[in-house]
Amino acid sequence: MAQNVVAVDQALGNVDTLLRAEGYRVVPLSSDLSQVEAVVVNGLAENLMGIEEIMTASTVIDASGLSAEQVLAQVKRSESRKS
Repeated sequence: MAQNVVAVDQALGNVDTLLRAEGYRVVPLSSDLSQVEAVVVNGLAENLMGIEEIMTASTVIDASGLSAEQVLAQVKRSESRKS
């Protein structure tokens, strides 16, 4: 798993911008998710039964209702748990 690589939903431009400014490499959700530190989704990735459609061993962060700064804090926490 690559360090400092985060997959971000394209609808989350503010999160993408902040992560890049903080030195993260941001890739689209269509990337190989096995190679990312965390996956940030906009909350619409759940189907009607409430089951996540994203399959990955990486940390999945639901950004709905969170500011870009709160998402950044969660990404940093996920990194510290894996170190």
